[in-house]
Order: sequence, then structure tokens, then C-alpha cells
Amino acid sequence: MSDGYGLAGITETPIVIIEGMRPGPATGLPTWSGQGDLRFLLHAHQGDFPRIVLAAGDINESFYLTMKAMNLAEKYQTPVVVLIDKNICDGDQSCLIFDLSGYKLDRGKVTREKNDNYKRYKTSDDGISLRSMPGFGNFFITNSDEHDEEGFSTDESDIAVIQQEKRMKKLMTCKTEDMEGPVLYGPEHADVTIVSWGSNKGSILTALKDFPNVNFLHITWMNPFPAEEVKSILSRAKYLIDIECNFNGQLAGIIAERTGIMILDKYLKYDGRPFFPEEIAEKLKKVLIG
Repeated sequence: MSDGYGLAGITETPIVIIEGMRPGPATGLPTWSGQGDLRFLLHAHQGDFPRIVLAAGDINESFYLTMKAMNLAEKYQTPVVVLIDKNICDGDQSCLIFDLSGYKLDRGKVTREKNDNYKRYKTSDDGISLRSMPGFGNFFITNSDEHDEEGFSTDESDIAVIQQEKRMKKLMTCKTEDMEGPVLYGPEHADVTIVSWGSNKGSILTALKDFPNVNFLHITWMNPFPAEEVKSILSRAKYLIDIECNFNGQLAGIIAERTGIMILDKYLKYDGRPFFPEEIAEKLKKVLIG
């Protein structure tokens, strides 16, 4: 059921998708939580197209990342996914009143004027073409086929290359202009560094209150991926633990691909239940004693 995902990619249509994860495959554990959809969202649908994937760690992050996602989708005219665990979807938490003072609506390159010889998919240095609001006389054609700058379907190889490279440039622009780095909780230098994402955040931070010699790298940007920042932090670590609620350690695999750093100690859980602070504390005790 990923047809709309790819369609938005090739038509360069802004769309925000909220994906709440629960264990699979198929119906799996329908009333429990998991973190097994990360790879799916990075690779779903045929072919390559720019998709921005953000992963929230709690209710606050879910709110602010969704606000950010709305602007990113319009600015880059591409699908943006906010990935959250079912623990967050169904959970409740007391929060401070959300601060909207710094939020500004950003619709990106958009015109409300008639442009002669308007080309919806015109090539540009940043990969983003001028988008027109409906009703201003800027007519164009769009469908699920590859197309030229005006939107007419084509299977010409040179045009296909130009349009594909134009679309994928958006990720490089996003990485330069908007991507945020990971957050390191705890001391800069520690005996053990935990790497994780999603709703594991709360249990890890609770457990770390009793471990002043342990820090935690929390990653929220999955695509584009902050490879340089992650590599810089993890290359200084004495001992690494990957904590995830999936079978394969999907984030650890992405880190290995993008940075070359292999996290050998993976603490994984895939029974639908969340990590509890006591479990993480017990794991840390074993590692520190060992």
C-alpha cells in the first residue's frame, strides 16, 4: 500500500505521513508497540525518490517534529514521515504548554502570479522547482510517469536522468539547510555510550539517573542522516550499546552503513513491550562490571 508514497515523490507533492509502529509482520501484535518499520519507510516503493524521515522520542518531540515536517514537506515538495512508536500513540504524558512563538509557516518556492512558459518541474541548483497555487493560470500536467520540465510523460533517458538527479538534490539541500544533529545526553566522555531512538528515550533517561558515567545518543533524523555528527560522537566512545525494539537492530545497521562504525552489543526487544528502566539499568550493571 505504498503507491501514494511513491506517487507523491515523483509528482513532487508535499505530504506529511504519521506512521505509528506496532509489531509485524501482517497484523502481528496489533495492540502492542515496536520499532520495526524504519527500514521500510526508508526503502518503500519502487525506485529512488527523496523522502525525509523523522523519528520522535516522546510526545513533545512528536508535536514539534510534526510542525517541522509540515514546513519541510512544502519547502522540499516531497513526502515527510514522522515515525512514532505505538507507545507514544497510545501513551499519555504531562507536558508544558507547547511553545509556538518560534514557528513560522514556510511554503517554500510557491507563486500566486501567472508565469509565462511556466514549467512545474524546471531544474534548479537546489532541486526545488517553483510550485504554483491553483487558480492563477499556471497550467501543467502531472501523473505517475517520468516527465519533462512541463510535466509531459517521457521515457527519454537523458530527461529521466536530469529529473531524477533534480529530485534527489533536495536531500542534499535539506541536509545543508535544515537537518538537525543528534542529541547527546549525559557527560561528553563516558565509560558507556547508549545509542537509541523513539520512545526508548524516556526509559533510558530514567535509568541514566543512577549512572553518571554513561551517556546517551538520541537520533531523530533518519533521512537525511547526520552521519558526520554521529560518527564524531561514536568514534570517541569507549563502549557502545544499541537499544532498539526490533529484531535486527535497524538503526545500528544504518549507522554501520553511513559511518562505518559497527555496534557489536545490541540490546534488542521485540515482544511488543517497551524497555523498562530496570532492564536498562541491569544491562548497564553487567557491562560496567564486566
